[in-house]
This record gives sequence, C-alpha cells and structure tokens, in this order.
Amino acid sequence: MKKHWFPPLLFFAVMGLGNPQEDQDRPCIPRDFGRGSIVCVCNSTYCDFASVKLLSPHDNATAATEIYGQSQFMGLPVQVWTSSKTGSRFHKSIIYFNQELADEPVVYDSQHFLSPTDSKSLHNRGKSPARNNGFSFFQRFAEISGLQPYLNEAHEFTDAVTAKYAPPLNEINLFRYVADFPRPNRLTKFTIRQDVQYQKVLGIGAAFTDAAGINIASLSRDTQENLMKSYFGRSGNNYSMGRVPMGGTDFSTRPYTLDDMVDHLGGTDLNLTAFALQPEDFKLKIPYIRWAESIRNESLKLVASPWSAPAWMKTNNDIKGRGVLKTEYYQLWADYFVRFLRDYQKEGINIWGVTTGNEPLNGLIPGWPFNCMGWKSSDMKKWIATNLGPTLALLKPELDVKIITLDDNKGTIPTWSKEILDDDSSARYVDGIGTHWYFDFLVGSDVVSRFHKKYPDYFILQTESCLGESSSRLGFTPWEVEKVIVGSWSRAEQYLEAIIRDMRNWVGGFLDWNLALDLDGGPNWAKLTADAAILVNHSRDEFFKQPIFYAIGHISKFVPPDSVRIDLLVKDAPRNLLHIAFLRPDKAVVVIFLNRLNYDVKISLYDKDRGTIRVNIPALSFQTLVYQ
Repeated sequence: MKKHWFPPLLFFAVMGLGNPQEDQDRPCIPRDFGRGSIVCVCNSTYCDFASVKLLSPHDNATAATEIYGQSQFMGLPVQVWTSSKTGSRFHKSIIYFNQELADEPVVYDSQHFLSPTDSKSLHNRGKSPARNNGFSFFQRFAEISGLQPYLNEAHEFTDAVTAKYAPPLNEINLFRYVADFPRPNRLTKFTIRQDVQYQKVLGIGAAFTDAAGINIASLSRDTQENLMKSYFGRSGNNYSMGRVPMGGTDFSTRPYTLDDMVDHLGGTDLNLTAFALQPEDFKLKIPYIRWAESIRNESLKLVASPWSAPAWMKTNNDIKGRGVLKTEYYQLWADYFVRFLRDYQKEGINIWGVTTGNEPLNGLIPGWPFNCMGWKSSDMKKWIATNLGPTLALLKPELDVKIITLDDNKGTIPTWSKEILDDDSSARYVDGIGTHWYFDFLVGSDVVSRFHKKYPDYFILQTESCLGESSSRLGFTPWEVEKVIVGSWSRAEQYLEAIIRDMRNWVGGFLDWNLALDLDGGPNWAKLTADAAILVNHSRDEFFKQPIFYAIGHISKFVPPDSVRIDLLVKDAPRNLLHIAFLRPDKAVVVIFLNRLNYDVKISLYDKDRGTIRVNIPALSFQTLVYQ
C-alpha cells in the first residue's frame, strides 16, 4: 500500500493543541494513500470539525456593511458546503439569492417521469409500462454496468401541472439510458417547492458493534473524544441514531448471545435465569452509547437487533448455520427481548425500537457462516401477533418501543410485507420495516416506494449498510477480494447515491454498519471483514475519516430528525447529478447534490419566496446548500 505520512506531527501542534470546542472550525489534515482520494487524519491533539451556523438577517446586513461600507441589501444568504475527490472536505462559502434573476420555474421533473412526447413514443413502440414495472433488462444492465440510471424514482404528484404529464408509477423511458454527452456549459435549472412535502426524517447514525468498541477503546482518551465528537457532535456529523446488537454479531471476537451458560440448568433456561448482559455490553457498547448521548445532550434513537437466539432455543442447536426458533420457545424469545430492554434501561439507556431479527433469510441457508436465525414470513407473523407484539404492548408506557420487521434486503419487502402487514393480527403491532442494501443492484430503491404506496402508515428505515468492494453494493461477501480501500472516493459516491435514492423513495432514516474498524476491516470472528467510514490506526493513536464519512455527513450534519423531504424539480438534468431537498424543523431549507460527472455542473435554484441562486457544482463532488 502506498503511504504518504504527511503532514508530520509538528503540523498538528502548529494547527492547535488540545481538543477543539464544539463551535471551533478546523480544516482536514489530509493523507493520500493513492487509492482515489485523501483521508482526514485525527489524533489526540487535532481533528477537523465544521460548525453550521445560519446567517440571520442582522448577520446579512452586517456582512453587507463590511463589504460595501454601508448597509446594502444583498439578498438572503446561502451556505454552500463542498467535499470533492480532489481533497475539499466541508469547504464552506456564502452566496446570496438574487430576486432579479429571471430563471423560469421548473414545472415538472424529467428525472421522475417522461415528457408527453417521450411517453407517446414509448407506447407507440409497444413497450408496456405495466409489463416493464421498473425492472427491465435495460435498467438492470445499466445498474450492473455502472451507468447507475437515476430514472426509477417514484413520485407523488400533487398539482394539476405535474399530474398532467405523470405516467403510471415506475414507468421507465428506456431510450434515456444512453450515456450523457458532456455539457459543462449548460445551466441546469432546479425549483424548490416547500409546500410539497413527503416523509419525515427519523435520523442517521451507525452501529455500536463490539468491533467498533474494540477499535475506539484502542485509542487514547483524547483521540477517542475526537472520534466520538466527529460522529455525534454538532460540528461533526451530528448522528442522532444508533444500532445496538442484542448479543454478538460476526463483528465480535466470539460468537455469543445473552443466555448461553445453561449447562448447569440442564441445557435449557426456561425462566431466563442465566440471562445476563455480557462484558462486551459493559465495556464496548454501553460506555460509548452514554458518551454519544452526553455529546448530543439528548438521547439517541437506538434500534436493537438480535442476530440469533441462544443455540439451545434453535432447531440446529447452533448460533450459525441453518436453523430456526423452536416453536415452544416463541414466548421465551419475546421475554428475552424484554429482559434486554429492561437491563439496558437500568444502565440509563432507553431503546427506541427493536427489529424482529437481523437478516432472517440467512438462517434458512445451509452453512451460513456467522450468527443468524431463520424465519419464514408466516412464522414471523405468528410470533409477532401472538408473542412479541402483545408482550411489548402490555409493558407500555414502561417500555415504549417500536417494532421494526424484516431487517433484511429490499428484495424481500413484497412477500414479507404482504404476509405480515395484510393481517391485522400482526400488523397492529408493527411500526415500520427495516431494509438492507446488499442486493440493491438487483432490486433498486423503487421497491420501497411501492411499499409506501401500499402501506403509508409504516415508516421505512435502512438498518444496515456497508461496503467491501469498490464496484458494487454487495457488502462484505466471501467473493470480494479487497475489503478495505483507504481513501476510496467511489465508495463514498455509492453511499451518498444510495441514501439519496432511498430517501427519494420514502425511506426515513439511514444506519451505517460499524462506527469504526481497524485497517484490516475488523475484528470479525468469522473473518468477514469490511470497510468503514472511520478506520483506526491504533499503532499511531490516530484514525482516518474516509470519504464515506463525508458522504454521509453531507446529509446527517445538515438534516436533523423531524426534517421533512420536499419537492426539488429539475428539467433535463445530467443523469449522474443526483439531488434531494429537505425542510428542517427550524424552517431552513437543505439541498444536497451528488455530482458523479467528471466535469463541473452549473445550476440555478429557484425558490419563489427567496429568488434565484446560481451555483457551480465541482466535478466528482458532494455539495450541500443551506438557507432560511
């Protein structure tokens, strides 16, 4: 691996000693490993931070006075935050709305649906949208070959203008898969519509795995503080959610659950007498959850997920491999959930939601190599309706916990939701579904829009996301040769693209996988290592913020929980310029762009209440605009 150990430690001392305050901005200290882009290096005395402070009208007048020597109207200010492959990381600039720019508002979004002419030509060629259903050969070819079409986004149309030209849900214009011709001098026009609103944001975060705790604990206290503030601080990525494994995962140093020591009880534990939180909970999970909540000065939305029941509860008597929960232990397994929730509550940690089990299809596959437990959707329906649902319902308000079903890849959504949510006996207890992205190249984000259309009362949460190969979103799978790529820009693009696609299709929140891993992508007892947003180099008491970290941060830093997605219309935009917009609780507007093109894109953004701004989005960059 090519390494450039620049800058020297002296540079950290020159830039400033000690840990930064929450409102102190500090630039990235880059290190280039020759893998596509730079990482930002943090240690005990230095870390990059960027605070988000919106300019008030008074601040705007003051800025005008400083520039012109008198109070002069400049238009409302817009903060522009940019990260790029060339090395920018949360670089901030200020531009101003101009009421006099005469850009014509966009009235329909060609990235959502066809124009009337295109729609006619498609039907005249005998291509039926119903038969296509968003899963054409052309779409799949484009996805797998890396063209990444941005045309399978579902959309609700709320006014007569857009509805007039809107085709049926998921209609695809096959002829637009021709690659974009470069057009760097063309102005792409966007229009914000704050009054057209979609789903609320649940939050963004990552998982407090044992591996994450091990890596964070390997650093000095001051370096740990910089890492935790980088994720949960207001000047960091402002994470508001977290995932908590109920027991071990493959990203542990051993396979375990919370009730394994039953030999002295005859091999079973019908009263959960031996149930106990493990050393990993007290050393590797709970301390860092408390720390994160103290940084935020508020509770995180924590989602707890079991990977497997104790082996003695399962048909295969093993924590891994093909095996399901024995029916005689259905109620005991629900009681296991309650014990976990109460024991964490005793430690001062309230769990916001539980998933019904991580990736239930894994446990139906012979030889599955790490912690799992299989569920058929029909059995899961019975367990929720008869055991988990009623058990948790009786404990409210002591334990006010949301039930999230599925917690698996998106391809399972149609059959799983039909089984569980079409039956009121189970549906009444479910609050939302959890999704993973590992086979999105086969399914795509539009499946969650179809779910939302059929089941609008249930939230959608991406409960796990992780990469292990630069060319796909398959995750950490055995056939992936290179698990960790230090400084990969393409992986960061894949993250932000996936978040934008999912949120444009009604997904309300996003959970990354491990908060931190080592330079080999571990530890992992099953030897299935992976990449992460932060990599720990414990031998030098430092950590690397990967481009992935900034990709997630371009949304999480600026879009707090209870923000709402709003309309962002564009006519004939470059296909690899992805975009999304939100309205925050403080009424600030946030617009995020991902430019996957190798040339700059010039855009205008029109807001009927503010005017128009014109912005240059650099090649291969992430850009977030924020204004009130």
